[in-house]
Amino acid sequence: MPWERPGTIATVPAPLDWRRVLWLASWHRLSGALYRALRSAESSDQIPREILDELADSYDRAHQRYRRQRAELVRVTDVMGAARIPTVLLKGSALVETVYRDPGLRPMGDLDLMVPEDRLDQADRLLRGLGYSSRSSREEQEGTHRHHRHYPRLKSEDGVCELELHRHIVRADSGFHFPVSELWARAQETQIADLSALILSPEDQLVHLSLSFFGDRALFYQSSCALGQLLDIAALIDHHRGILSFDEVAARAKTNNHEGPLLCALWSSSELLRASVPREVLERLAVTSFATARLWIFTEELLLDLPL
Repeated sequence: MPWERPGTIATVPAPLDWRRVLWLASWHRLSGALYRALRSAESSDQIPREILDELADSYDRAHQRYRRQRAELVRVTDVMGAARIPTVLLKGSALVETVYRDPGLRPMGDLDLMVPEDRLDQADRLLRGLGYSSRSSREEQEGTHRHHRHYPRLKSEDGVCELELHRHIVRADSGFHFPVSELWARAQETQIADLSALILSPEDQLVHLSLSFFGDRALFYQSSCALGQLLDIAALIDHHRGILSFDEVAARAKTNNHEGPLLCALWSSSELLRASVPREVLERLAVTSFATARLWIFTEELLLDLPL
């Protein structure tokens, strides 16, 4: 299968618009990563001081926000543990300290936790007992309870933290649905300082990140946070190099009808961020409906296209 990009027209580089760079970094959730890269660059003296200062402020704010979020995460998981409710950290909640090791590189919007479906109501009550509440209407809450992959988003009493309780990583009515028992069977215990919980296996984390990346494009049809999501995938692959089994990922993708979303996510992270994805894995995931030409269209229209 030819993976090379179709021919493009060479362009003459224009002067760098630093304000545009800042906006793009924020749009793609990469301000912290950009700051770290520019701060250590050999040509950092050529970067406008005010640009570095703004990026530094963004980086510092991410650290400050995470300190509050982490304290809340410990409080929540302690309560869940006391009630003997198994709790899995999802996405940023698991990635920040196990993969990135630097909250400034991976800011979090909310805390994503998965608990067994038969314990969701109990977990929801416990959180409300901690002062969490939802702004959703009764009708919205009832619909979300029945159909969605997570309960309505809850906000802490001080408004600083938002949290989602998941029953699954995909909706029950999605064509990508699969038995959630598979995730629980492979979940791994983790202890990070004062934080004790479960995380998904590396392979399941990769599937989750890939499905989220693809689902956001398909649902919202926009590029917001796209490159940040691809960085999550690339960082996860690099962190678990030699441990993560792409053979298992490809085999499960075929069983669970995940080939298309995984191909889009892994191919995009490989092409745009040079993630270490074996070409033979992309070949195994390739299906007719996701030919190479369409992958480039997907990239240009849903990853790199920007709102006016």
